[in-house]
Amino acid sequence: MMIPSSQPEEQWSVFVVAQMWNVFVSVGLVVVLQGVSTFNIISSGIEFHLFVGAVVALTGLTNASVMLLLQNEKYAVRTGSFLLRSVVTIAAQIALGLVGSKQTGLIEGFCIGFVAQALLLIYALSKLKLDRHISRMKIMAAVSRYSRMVLFDIPSTLISALSINAMSVLISLAYSMREVGLYSISFRIAALPLSLVATGLSEVYFQKASASRRNSGDFLWEFKFTLWAAIALSAIVVAVYGLSSNMITRILGEKWVGSQEIVLILLPLLTARLVAVSVQTTALVFGKPRWLLGNNIVIISVMVLSFGLSVIFQYDFEKYLLVNSVGCSAAYWCFLVFLYIKVAKYHAANAGRER
Repeated sequence: MMIPSSQPEEQWSVFVVAQMWNVFVSVGLVVVLQGVSTFNIISSGIEFHLFVGAVVALTGLTNASVMLLLQNEKYAVRTGSFLLRSVVTIAAQIALGLVGSKQTGLIEGFCIGFVAQALLLIYALSKLKLDRHISRMKIMAAVSRYSRMVLFDIPSTLISALSINAMSVLISLAYSMREVGLYSISFRIAALPLSLVATGLSEVYFQKASASRRNSGDFLWEFKFTLWAAIALSAIVVAVYGLSSNMITRILGEKWVGSQEIVLILLPLLTARLVAVSVQTTALVFGKPRWLLGNNIVIISVMVLSFGLSVIFQYDFEKYLLVNSVGCSAAYWCFLVFLYIKVAKYHAANAGRER
């Protein structure tokens, strides 16, 4: 997230610093996992810990590379890299399944797709016309400028990932494994297309908003355009799911009866999340990563509160999901209002200075 905020002459040095942080986090994660395993809290071995560290490192490399390419307006490469990863992943998983690697084939295929994407991105980066001269002064300047952002961004990202996966754990504590399965399949069906749209909008918005703030000092137009585009797409998604909810059971089979109702319950949460994710990097454009951290803390707190209410008042499963969906949706919309106020005030102040 440091890269779109960087000046053109410092892009490469900031990218190098981002990879230094990436290596630090990846190695630190391996050390933590290995340390935890020595106390028998988890039973995985060093090979698995190294694998997790490698996946985290690959994720950091690909995300940073995509951001740098977007900053240089190489949108086709970004899209092509994700397409390549999807095709290679599917092909590898099928091939590994055919040769008998059924238990680990899905994970191995996913990693092979990730590696293919990383290789394409590295090749594309080598073709960019950047100032690749690295000096100790440039590195120290980048570290000094962006260290505060990284210190907030890392825990924010971890809490965000936790909030996505925490629901399955919470459901398992109060409901049966059938409810866990229904929620998991319903969430994946509803969230996947929304996540793809939100990620694409967010990446382009972040690059454009950062460039506009550097060049003209204002990015209200980019914010409004992305916000309304996300709202329009959310309305389309709600309409599609509302009209075709019965198709879910037909596709998955009678075993998953009830998943269509859960998808509809989750729509307020997921659509609000789509809109929020699309413009949440406004916080990073302003250099205020603590705003993101605060929002992620609020979201996870609402989830815990909803679970507590469900236990105290003995909600049935669907009512619990509804309370959680409405609560998290409200939190996302409040964050959007907060961001809009900040951008509008910045626009007004900037216009006042120009008079």
